Amino acid sequence: RKEIIEELGENIYKSWFSKAVATESEETKTLTLTMPTRFMADWVRNNYSHVIRGLAVRCGVKRVEYEYEQSNKLLLT
Repeated sequence: RKEIIEELGENIYKSWFSKAVATESEETKTLTLTMPTRFMADWVRNNYSHVIRGLAVRCGVKRVEYEYEQSNKLLLT
């Protein structure tokens, strides 16, 4: 989370990422970001996926998935 704040700033973090739940699978090298709503998942994927992907790659993650609380997945590889 610290890295997201450094990249995007405190206001964007509070608006779009503060309620996100991040889960990492070491087995599949997948980071899953679960957002409260589909709108938020879509917005983050469409507007900030390049930042998330860049940070994730630095941590050894190969795939990022975006979900919303109703458990419908939005996949980004």
